[in-house]
Amino acid sequence: MYDGAVLHMLADDGLPGITRDQLDEFFEEEANDQWEKRTGRAAVEANALVRQAEKSRVKFSEGILAALGQEAFRQISSGQAEPKAMGRLATLFLKVRGDKRADQMQELKREKLKHELEGQVSNSLEYLSEKVNAHPEAKEAFDALRKELARRAEIEEAEL
Repeated sequence: MYDGAVLHMLADDGLPGITRDQLDEFFEEEANDQWEKRTGRAAVEANALVRQAEKSRVKFSEGILAALGQEAFRQISSGQAEPKAMGRLATLFLKVRGDKRADQMQELKREKLKHELEGQVSNSLEYLSEKVNAHPEAKEAFDALRKELARRAEIEEAEL
C-alpha cells in the first residue's frame, strides 16, 4: 500500500527506512493534526457567519443563530463546504429573514392604515357630536339611542 511508496520516497531522498508502526503513528498524528485544523477553521468560519448575521438589521433569535452556526460548522468540518456554498447559505438565510421582515413591514403598514382610519372615524364622530349638540331635537334622539344601546348591552351581559 502506501507504506511501500513512503519507503521508496525515503530511499530516494537518502533517508533511513521506518517500520510500519512508525508510519502508522505518523499518519495517525498527521490525521489528528489535520482534523484539529479543519475543526478549528470550521469553528472560526461558523462564528464569523453568526457574527455577520448578528450585525444585520434583522434581529435573529439565539436558536436560529445557533442552528446557523451548527450547520456551517457541520459543512465546513466535513470538508464538503466551499466558501461559495457558505455564502449562498448565508444569503439564503438572510433572504428568508428579509421575506419575513417584508411581511412584518406589510403588517405595520396595515396597522398604520387601521389607526389612520380609526382617527378619521373618531374625527367624524366628534364632528357629528358637535352637530348633534347644536340641535336639541337631535341631542334628545341621540341620548335616547345611547340609553337604548346601553340597556341592550346590559341585557346581553346578563344572558351570558
